[in-house]
Amino acid sequence: MSIQNKVVSFAGVDIEVASMVHDDQVWLLANPFARMLGFQNKTVSIHYAVTSSNLKSLAELGGRVTGPSRGNPIQKRSKFINRAGLFELIDKSRMPRAIEFKHWVNNDLLPTLCETGEYSMVTDAPLAQAAQINAIHQVTSVNGEPSTWYQEKD
Repeated sequence: MSIQNKVVSFAGVDIEVASMVHDDQVWLLANPFARMLGFQNKTVSIHYAVTSSNLKSLAELGGRVTGPSRGNPIQKRSKFINRAGLFELIDKSRMPRAIEFKHWVNNDLLPTLCETGEYSMVTDAPLAQAAQINAIHQVTSVNGEPSTWYQEKD
């Protein structure tokens, strides 16, 4: 399994993302996200925030080190997270944008789902949260494309 490197915009910040696909699921190098989300001790924070089913080492994923990436050295024990693991990291972050995102999830998205059984990202979600969900989709989807429902609004 080879590692792909690309630069993506996530929460308004461009970060280099190392990713690989394993069992039709995208796995992302966890450290850049932990750093961007304000965690001081990335290794401890990743293990604290992300459950074991959403956290795997490069070796567990069957990947191989192919050479250094620009800012993220990758070793066999480097930790990768899936989409759910990224949501878990966001949930534990105290960064202002993460807090705003969690507030939306807990005070708008989940209550609406509980009450009505549905939620439309197109019509119900605030623009900032729709953009954040789209960024998460792009970085965690196999093809890296925007969500089919997402259209930037002026």
